[in-house]
Amino acid sequence: MNRYYSVMRPVSIGTYPKNGAVNIVNFDDRKFCKEINGEAWGYIEYNRLLTNEELQDYELKKGGNP
Repeated sequence: MNRYYSVMRPVSIGTYPKNGAVNIVNFDDRKFCKEINGEAWGYIEYNRLLTNEELQDYELKKGGNP
């Protein structure tokens, strides 16, 4: 499992690549996430690694492997 944090907006339709997404968690507010040393609106867990292009296109930041 690979976790990616949404740093610019809450996770919603059209804000993340759908292929391989298995779990989505939105926070009530932006919160500091130690794993990325920054704030995020939530995260998406995937059963695959995202490409650098996907990370840039959707403004996601790679976390750890839960």
